[in-house]
Amino acid sequence: MSHHYLVVGNPIEHSISPTVHALFAEQTHRNLEYTRLLATSDNLFSKLDAFFAAGGQGCNVTLPFKEKVIDYCQVLTDDAQTAQSVNTLKRLPDGQIEGHTTDGAGLITDLTVNCGVTITGQRILIAGAGGTVRGIFGSLLQQQPTQIVIANRTVSRASELVSAFQSRAGSTSLTASGYDDIESAPFDLVINATSMSLANELPPINASAIASHSVAYDCLYGTKTPFMQWATDLGASAVHDGLGMLLEQAAESFYIWEGVRPKTRLIRGRL
Repeated sequence: MSHHYLVVGNPIEHSISPTVHALFAEQTHRNLEYTRLLATSDNLFSKLDAFFAAGGQGCNVTLPFKEKVIDYCQVLTDDAQTAQSVNTLKRLPDGQIEGHTTDGAGLITDLTVNCGVTITGQRILIAGAGGTVRGIFGSLLQQQPTQIVIANRTVSRASELVSAFQSRAGSTSLTASGYDDIESAPFDLVINATSMSLANELPPINASAIASHSVAYDCLYGTKTPFMQWATDLGASAVHDGLGMLLEQAAESFYIWEGVRPKTRLIRGRL
């Protein structure tokens, strides 16, 4: 019997998740169907209801619904509860919907294994304070960086994140900032977790954040984003898009649903 999954978001037509999961299914000899679903804030829950009522097994959630969909879940994993961000839904045998976040695991695996980036002891700047940042924050803290600065246009959202994760920070210094107030010293790792690349826009980060030792990482993937071009022009030592994060978080979702973890390195070559 074929299992049915999908990815829901807005916009959604750019998503390569159906291709990724089709390759996962081929590699692991699973029979499944994976589609895209465009939703709005008003019809998100009703569309998910219809999907699960028709026998859907699980769902990935992307921008801008990672925080909103928490209210749709009857069960949350500890990571999702802490992050208050969900990117993977699973229908349990009793019909309840369980929410997971796999973004953090996906990012850390891509950075440390695929990109060879050291996070422990480093200074990190994150642009954005939405669901993606909530999803990756706990995993970044587990790597014990020296400092994480969250910069956002609405500083109060960044401050909320710092407050939410302060108890898990350990020796890591956490700071919330507006874009104009980011300290001028360069960072070891600069992560763009805003959705601005989708609009072909650049977060207003000062050039002083990037030096020749800095690594720049855009959580979005596809064409070279304005953020990636900006970091390249400033001489960053390495610039990465989020394709690896997408693959690694997708592999975690696939494992949650199907009980087998695909070999992402083989898939990346095919993409």
